[in-house]
This record gives sequence, C-alpha cells and structure tokens, in this order.
Amino acid sequence: MKAIRVSYKLICFLLGLISYFIITLPLYVFFKISPYKALPLIHRVIQFYTRFCLFFMNIRVDIDMSKVKSSLKSNYLIVSNHLSYLDIIAYCSYFPASFVTSVEMKRTPVLGQITQGAGCLFVERRNKKNLSREVLEITNALKHGFNVMIFPEATSTDGTDVKMFRRALFQAARDSGVGILPLTINYTYLDDEPITSKNKDYVFWYGDMDFASHLIKAFGKREICIHVTIHEALNVDDKEITDLANESQKIVKDHFKAIV
Repeated sequence: MKAIRVSYKLICFLLGLISYFIITLPLYVFFKISPYKALPLIHRVIQFYTRFCLFFMNIRVDIDMSKVKSSLKSNYLIVSNHLSYLDIIAYCSYFPASFVTSVEMKRTPVLGQITQGAGCLFVERRNKKNLSREVLEITNALKHGFNVMIFPEATSTDGTDVKMFRRALFQAARDSGVGILPLTINYTYLDDEPITSKNKDYVFWYGDMDFASHLIKAFGKREICIHVTIHEALNVDDKEITDLANESQKIVKDHFKAIV
C-alpha cells in the first residue's frame, strides 16, 4: 500500500511539475519585462498548483477562513516561523504573496526553477553588500499592493524552538508604510499520530537534508495535518526595525508548540 501511495503521489508531482514549467516559463519572461503586471497572474497560478499539492499529498490545513478573508483586504509584509518547504505550499494556497528566499535556493536544482517561476525575491544571506537593493525590491512590491512573505529565522528549523527573527528585511515594512502580519505554523498530526521528535523528520526539512529523498518520505504518509494561526497585524508607525522583529518573533513563538 505504501509503495502504491508513493507512486501515485510521485506521478501527480511529476505531471504537475511538467505543466508548471510549461505555464510559468512565459510568465517568467513576462515577469522580467513587467514584474508588477505579471505578479497577479503568477500568484493565481501558484495558488492553483499549491492547492493541487495539498490535494494529492492529502495535507489538511486548519486555518480560520474568516481571518484569511479579512487579511486579503489589504497587503502586508507577512512573517512566520519556518519548518519545511511544505510551509510554502500551505501558505500559498491561502495568501497570494511573493516569497523571499535565499540565493542558495535559487541555485538549487528543481527548487531553483520552481522559485524563479513563482516570482520569488532573492536575498544573499551571507553577503550584506546588496542588502539595500534587496530591501528596496521588497519595499517596491509592498508599495505596489502585493503581499511579500519572509521567514525571518533565515532558515528552516527542527521544530524545537523559534529562532530570533533577523531584523534587516523589516526595513521594507517601515519604508513602505505597510503593516506586518505574523503567522504561526504548527504541524499537528501525521497519519493520525501527534508529531513528535520520533516522526517529525517526515515533514520537517532542515539542516543538510536532501530534498528529493525527503519528498519521497513525505509521499509515503497518508495524511499531514497543519495548523496556521493568523495574528493581529502590526502597525509599523515609528517603531525601530529591531522592535518590529522582536515583537513579531514573540507573537509567533507564543503560539508555537515546540516538538518534544
């Protein structure tokens, strides 16, 4: 049964990936020519594919839809803790947004092509010389009315804690005057069993884990349950970026359930 499940999900993934590349290739060209005209269409395409992933992977997302609808009335710099590439699938299904990820991700085979086709914004985490330009790109996207999502921990984690949020990209919220929307993601059940330190590595992707082998492991599971908490948006006002980062991190961490 497990082999059949993995085969079915792998076929769905490969077929979806092929069609994704076919559809997003011209959109990527359009994005390079006119990014802010291309993004609304790109976000709709990404939302379709991530919902397809939720369906064939049998990922259940527990989220307050009334708060989702309320949050979509405006645009935000969205911030969250980060546990897996599955976070992005869950979030994109509900929040049309441009994700900020690392240049290293851009250079990763398959994942790099996926992120480029999704209109992601890239930052060089190990080199700060381009930071002002990267903040400006995020600021401009926010000013044009788009959601931008960042994972301020700057890496995915093993679920034992929420790391301190790095402050640099919060400058974009201040410069654009756009509010900050904190989200907390918790993985709750895996095949009807609570997620613990014994089974978390089937869904959490961190450290030097290989993407392909991890994805196959995740395909072997019948059902993955995720809970997303949408918090009250923060007004940037005249707050310093350090305060914005610390306040966001505290809100997210207060609702995070550490894996034991």
